[in-house]
Amino acid sequence: MDKLPKGNGKVTIKINGKEKDYEENLEIYNWRDAQKEMAASEEPVAKNNDYSINNITNPFKKRKKIGRKRISSVSAQKQMSHSTTMVIIASISAITIGILIGFILLQVMGTGKNPSQVNGEDGHAAGVNGEQMILPAVDIYFLQEGVYSNEDSVKSLVAELNAKNQPAAYVKSEDNIHVLVTMVDSLDSGKAIQKNTDYANYWPKQLTIKEKIIQNLTSDEKKFFESAFSFYDMLIKEGTTAYIQGESYQANTENLQKAYEIIQSIENLDREQVKQLKELLSEAYDEMQLFLADRKEQNWVAAQSDLLQFISTYYVM
Repeated sequence: MDKLPKGNGKVTIKINGKEKDYEENLEIYNWRDAQKEMAASEEPVAKNNDYSINNITNPFKKRKKIGRKRISSVSAQKQMSHSTTMVIIASISAITIGILIGFILLQVMGTGKNPSQVNGEDGHAAGVNGEQMILPAVDIYFLQEGVYSNEDSVKSLVAELNAKNQPAAYVKSEDNIHVLVTMVDSLDSGKAIQKNTDYANYWPKQLTIKEKIIQNLTSDEKKFFESAFSFYDMLIKEGTTAYIQGESYQANTENLQKAYEIIQSIENLDREQVKQLKELLSEAYDEMQLFLADRKEQNWVAAQSDLLQFISTYYVM
C-alpha cells in the first residue's frame, strides 16, 4: 500500500472548552490500495467457502452430480426389472417342459409302452396294428458238447458236427458260447440219453432264456408267440420220452396234432424270424411224427436238427 506524504503533524483540539495544539507524526495510506490488499487476503477463504462467488455464479454443479446418481439408480431398477422378467420367463418355460414330460410319461404308463414303442423302433410312428408282447423267461435243457469263447471257432465246430450227421447249434450266455447237440425235456432225461453210446461224451445242461419284450407285432405274430413255445415243449417231451422208453411208449399224438393245427392257422407273419420259427416247428413236427411211428434214429436226428435251430433263433429274438 502506498504511503501519502507526511504532513507537519500539527492538530488543534478542544478539551474542556480550551483549544490546544497536538503534534504527532501520522502516516496516511491510500484507501483504494487498502481495499485491494483486503480483497487479496480474503480470497483463499472464499475458495474454501461453499457460498463463494464461484458457487453462486455456477449453482448447478452439485445438482448435476445428484442427477447422475438418480439416472444410475433408474438404470439399476431397469436392470433389476429385466432380470426379474427373465427369471419369470425361465420359470414358466421349466414348468411347461415339466408338464409336457409328465404328459408323455402318463401316455407311456397308460399304454404300457416305452417312447420307442410309441414312435416305432426307428423313431417313426408305429403302425396302427403294432402290438407288444412280453415273452416270459423259460428254462431249456440239452446235451452240451462244450463251452467256448471264440465264435468263429464255434461256427467251424458246428459245421463239422453237422457234416458227421450230428445236429448242433449254439447260443451265447454272457461271455460263454454253448454248443448244443440234443434238446431234452429235463436234466434227468439228458442223463438217461447220455447212457446211449452216441451221446456218452455230451453232458446235460440247463440254461435260462431271459424274459423278452417283442414290439410292433401283428395280431397273428402275437398269437404265434402265445402258442409256439408250448408247442415246442410238447414236441420235446413226447420225443424224449419215446427215445428213452422205445417201443413201449404210447405218444400223445392227438394233442400234438391239435397244437400243430393252431400253429398252421397263423398266417399273417411279417417278420422273417417269426416265419422261420414257424417253419422250423412245422418241420420238427413232421419229423417227430415219423419218429414216434417207427422210432428210427434218422427221424430223431432230423427232428432234433429243427428243434436246435428253433432254440438258437428264439434265443436271440
